[in-house]
Amino acid sequence: MMNKYLIEIYLPACGKSFQLRVPRDVPLAQWLPLAARLLERQSGGLFVSGASTVLCDRQTGDIYDINRTARELGFQNGSAALLI
Repeated sequence: MMNKYLIEIYLPACGKSFQLRVPRDVPLAQWLPLAARLLERQSGGLFVSGASTVLCDRQTGDIYDINRTARELGFQNGSAALLI
């Protein structure tokens, strides 16, 4: 069984989407800072990650609780998120 989800993360700062594999059962707080730094590099510096960086539901704009896992938050393969 796969222990990761393939999700799409949209960066409004650069107008691009990126696909990432994220762990299902690890709290966002543990992997989001690494993912944000990776996407910062991928954006060519248009997106700058920091302490105020948040991951949101792409459709509703609701901010995800970084203390919960992707599984707990209802992520699935193909889920769409927004990183701001």
